[in-house]
Amino acid sequence: MRGGLLTLILLMRAVSAQSTECLELIELAERHIKDDKKNEVPYLSSDEQDQIRLKLVDGVYVNSDGSLADIRGMKLMIVEKDGSILADWANSRDPFHHSSLAAGGSVAMAGWVSIKNGKPSLVTNTSGHYTPSLERLRSLLIFWKSRVVDLNDMEVGVRVAITSSLASTFYYTFPALDFLDLMEFHPKDAKGLLKLIIESDLNLTKRAMAIAHLYMIDGAISEEELSLLRTVVGAGDRQVISDIFDLLPSDHFEKLLNSLSDLEFPELKSLRDQFEELKLERH
Repeated sequence: MRGGLLTLILLMRAVSAQSTECLELIELAERHIKDDKKNEVPYLSSDEQDQIRLKLVDGVYVNSDGSLADIRGMKLMIVEKDGSILADWANSRDPFHHSSLAAGGSVAMAGWVSIKNGKPSLVTNTSGHYTPSLERLRSLLIFWKSRVVDLNDMEVGVRVAITSSLASTFYYTFPALDFLDLMEFHPKDAKGLLKLIIESDLNLTKRAMAIAHLYMIDGAISEEELSLLRTVVGAGDRQVISDIFDLLPSDHFEKLLNSLSDLEFPELKSLRDQFEELKLERH
């Protein structure tokens, strides 16, 4: 009996270890393949892929010559099943999509990435072709953790679409380790994750930004959320106020400004004046 139990434990450990050896793949939908052909979207050749492939070695990403990878700003990227990354500037060719990097094939993850000294510093799950879920993003972070990638100081950008257009997609960005903790509560989508963030013990600014993002999704705000937002805006931090209101489309912008009408700060007055000028220009 003990021998059988030991065998079972060893088998479970082997399966667990195997699960971090490679990531599950997302196939490209047939409709996207057809659209790519119709729109003459270029696909990279295997040689072109080899030239930009970043390998994961001892917890860091390296170029083909072994030097530490460095991506300042954000690049369009896909992750392969072994954790390798292909990344390129989206505007280097037009049109150019995640499917271009993958040559129409399957990927473990698709989004945008920034890398400093071989370490991913920011990763997002934004891809119209592959539409990776929050769970996919979580799986990538767990995979990286198993490969001793340092998740400290790393941030994730969660896709928050405010319209049907990907051009109007914004990211809620916050620490990767906090993301992993909150994913233990099994949020199904960005909206669920934002609600968890608002109720979490993250700093007030992060929670206020989550309120602004959630407000973009459904245009509603609870009394508790408004109270928290008033506290953050009331602190008068120019950058925080600017960041919150920069997110909002005009109709939401006006509603939120009205809800804070009794708060008087130079930054808010400036925002109100700018908005009134814009309204006059439109008329």
